[in-house]
Amino acid sequence: MELKNLIMQRPIWLTPSATSDTILLSSETTVSRNLDKFPFPNKASLQQKSEIFSSIETAVKKRSILGESPLPMNLNDVNDLAKTVLFERDFIPIEMINGGEGSRGVILNDYNMSLTINGENHLRLSHFSDGSDLQKSWEMVDTSDTLLGKELTYAYDPSVGFLLSRPDQSGTGLEISFTLQLAGLVYTETLDQVLSGASQLGMNGQGKFRHGTDAWGGYFTLTGGNFLGNSEQEILAKSKAIIAEIREKELESRERLFLEAPLEMEDKIWRAFGVLSHCRLLSVPQLLNLTSLIRLGLERNYAMDGLTIEAVNGIIATALQGNVALLLETVPTEPSELDAQRASVVRSIFRA
Repeated sequence: MELKNLIMQRPIWLTPSATSDTILLSSETTVSRNLDKFPFPNKASLQQKSEIFSSIETAVKKRSILGESPLPMNLNDVNDLAKTVLFERDFIPIEMINGGEGSRGVILNDYNMSLTINGENHLRLSHFSDGSDLQKSWEMVDTSDTLLGKELTYAYDPSVGFLLSRPDQSGTGLEISFTLQLAGLVYTETLDQVLSGASQLGMNGQGKFRHGTDAWGGYFTLTGGNFLGNSEQEILAKSKAIIAEIREKELESRERLFLEAPLEMEDKIWRAFGVLSHCRLLSVPQLLNLTSLIRLGLERNYAMDGLTIEAVNGIIATALQGNVALLLETVPTEPSELDAQRASVVRSIFRA
C-alpha cells in the first residue's frame, strides 16, 4: 500500500455499501494488546518504544498479518499533513498526533485493516466495515491476532485476561466503535438522554471530531467492549443490540422533526444547499453541519439538482482538512486560505 493510495481513498464512514444505511455509517472492531516484557507506553523509555515498534513491525511482516506489502508509518517521520490525513481516515486517534516523544505510529494495508503501535497500549489491531456483519469483522481481527500472538508474547493473567494500560479495561481487549449520524437526536434535543442510557449499558459516545457531545454534523462515535465478565461473542451481541436501539431512536427523531416542523426543516435544508452552492469561505464545522442537513433532505426525497447522498459523501471526503491542504500544495499561512480553497472545491462539485 502506498501513501498516495491512502490519501485518495475515502474513510469507510463515507463509503457506503449495499448493506449500509444513512444512520449507522461504519464500525471498527479492535483488539488491544501489550507485550509482556515492556512497560505500558506511558511508562516506556524512548529506547523501549523503539524496540516495541520494531518488534511488532517485524512480527507483522513475518506472518503477513496485513498482507504482502504493509505500509508502516512512524509518526516521528511524517509531517503534520500526513498525521491529519491518518486521523481523518480513522487510522489513528487524535491523541496519537500529539502523543509525546518516541516511536509511535500505524501499519496499514489495502484490506480495511490497520495496526497502531504505542498509542494507549502497545498495539491495537483494527478492522473497518460498514457495520452490517460484526461477526465477520471479529473473525478477521481474531485470526490476525492469533497469528501475531505466535510471534509476540502478550501480557496476560489467567484470572484477569489481557492486561491493558487501563486496569478496568483488561480482559478480552475487544472493543467495537460505531460511527453514526444522529442529527435527528441533536435537533430534537434528546441526544444527551440517549447517550446517557447507552453509557449505563457500557457504551460511551462522543463527537467524531470533538470530545464530548458537541459534534459537527451530528456525527458521533459510540464505543463499547470489554463489558465486565463478558465473552467476545457476548460483547458483539450486546454492542449490536445497543446500536440497533439508538438507530431506532434516531429514526423516530427524524420522523418527529419533519412531522412537527416541516417548513422549518425545509428552510434549513434549502439554506444549506444555497450556502454550499455559493460560499466563498467554508470551515470544516460548517462543511459537516451543512452537508448533514443536505443528507436529511435527500433522505426525504428532496430533488436537489440531481444531488445524491453518494455525491455528498464525496464532497465531505474531498473537502476535509487533509485533502484541501494537499490541493494547495503549500502550507497555508492563514486558516482562511484553507477555508477559501474548501469553498472553491465544494462550489465546483455543485456546479458539476
